[in-house]
This record gives sequence, structure tokens and C-alpha cells, in this order.
Amino acid sequence: MYPLKADTGKKWSLLGFAIFSAFSLLWETVALLVWRAGKMPFWFPLFGAPFVLIGLLLLGFSLAPLMARAKVAAPQALISQHPLRVGEKFTFTFRLRLKQPTEVQRVRLQWVFRETAIYQRGTETYTETYERLVEGEEYPASSVRLGDTLHLERSFQVPVDGMHTFIAPHNKLQWFLKVQAEISRWPDFKEEYEVTVLPEMVG
Repeated sequence: MYPLKADTGKKWSLLGFAIFSAFSLLWETVALLVWRAGKMPFWFPLFGAPFVLIGLLLLGFSLAPLMARAKVAAPQALISQHPLRVGEKFTFTFRLRLKQPTEVQRVRLQWVFRETAIYQRGTETYTETYERLVEGEEYPASSVRLGDTLHLERSFQVPVDGMHTFIAPHNKLQWFLKVQAEISRWPDFKEEYEVTVLPEMVG
């Protein structure tokens, strides 16, 4: 079995942007103090209010994955072979130990293919992402006690007509194993693991 590492780039980029946006709160505080001192018109602090709100909302969304981890230990994700070949079958094993007694409402395992295109229109850069669910499974609700381990195992297959992994500056073709655990009265636990598929067919 081969261990997989979670793809955390999106989480931390969003967190960084949210923290940067939340710094607008400092600007807003200074603007209010200057306004109260009578050195600016009353409407001046209103310019910063939308940025403060957006920054705090993004910060909340970014911190949700970190809050989810407060109830769970570091997960263990294993794959029977890696990298894979087109048409190859494999087994995915996922283990998650609970730090606290928890009601898990539902768990999803998904095997997805993601296409990403980056292009420019004028001076603006756009990113478009298309994701296709190849296979998946849902597990029903369960009560997990302190110290228990949530153990999931499922077989998947790279489609015989599927594309291999391809990474270029403006185009990406990628494969991911995604796990989502819906926890009662708590942010969902979400992870995704990139899997490399070689440009070879199973013999």
C-alpha cells in the first residue's frame, strides 16, 4: 500500500486571501477614528465596510477545515498501487481516528476527473474548472466514540477510455480521490488526494 498526501493548496491560499482581506478591518478602524476626530466626512468609512465583511466571511470559510480537524486526528489515506495506468483497478483505504465522541451523519468517497483551463481575455486571467464524478459511494450515519477509527475501503478503476494525468502551464488533467465526512453540528471534514495516472494501458 502507498500513502497519499492531501492536496492543501486551495485551503491555504484561501486562508491567506481571507487574512489579507481581514486586514481591511484595521483600515476601517483607523478611518472611523479619523472621522470621529472630525477630519473626514461621515461617508468615508463606509467605503471599507464591504471589504471588511467579505474578508471576515472568507476567513470563516477558510477556518472551517481547521475547526473540523479539532475533532479528528491526522487521517491516513492509502492506495494499493501508485502511479496508476489507464484501465487499472485499485483499492483506496481511508482511516480517520476521532478525538471526541462524534455523530457522523454521512461519509462520501468520490473518484473524480478534473479538467482545468487557464486563459486570458484582454488583461484579465480566467480559470475554468470542470469536474466529472467517475465513481462514488455514500456511507450512512453512525455514532463514533472517543478513540474509535472510521475505516473505509473501496475499489475503483481508471476508465479504459480515460485520460492520463497532464500538467501544463494553462491546462491540467488530474485525478482525485475525495473524502467528505458530514459531522453533526460541526464543519464538515473534507480532503482530496491527487492520484497520478500514467499514459499507459493495463496489459
